[in-house]
Amino acid sequence: MGYIVAKLLVSVIFITFLLSWGTPRGSSKIQDPWQLIYKNSSNQTISTILTEAEGRTGISADLLRAIIFVESGFNPQATSKKGAQGLMQVMPATARSLGFTPTYDIDQNITTGVHYLASMLERYDGNVSLALAAYNAGPGAVKKYGGIPPYKETQLYIAKVLSLYNFFQGN
Repeated sequence: MGYIVAKLLVSVIFITFLLSWGTPRGSSKIQDPWQLIYKNSSNQTISTILTEAEGRTGISADLLRAIIFVESGFNPQATSKKGAQGLMQVMPATARSLGFTPTYDIDQNITTGVHYLASMLERYDGNVSLALAAYNAGPGAVKKYGGIPPYKETQLYIAKVLSLYNFFQGN
């Protein structure tokens, strides 16, 4: 438990630093720190893409932002040791099973990840913790254990995402 608390504390300190980051010399105050990070081919920021996804699906842009922060640190070229790709760290097999092409493209990766998360939220009747557990460890693990799997990685993942989600919402 001490390890989880320490990791959460480091995450909160890093996020506080990121959100309090000074503005570049000669620029106006930045309202959205994610504007500094990446844009898609249409010059939309990730924040704009997430807001549009929220409008389409009803999934909070703050929750999506928290997932992306934990999954990839907002690096659209991130690749996990297991092969998950992009901002939302979508496994290629998962993308294909949903009818999407595995890709690092910002729009497509977010669309695929949001679609998968929406299907997990539907499967678990809107239970965000179970949906996150399934997003991280797979729905088979959630079924096998009848809830959140006893994997430290998954438990820490859920705690980080929910903490960031609350932080982004101002709670």
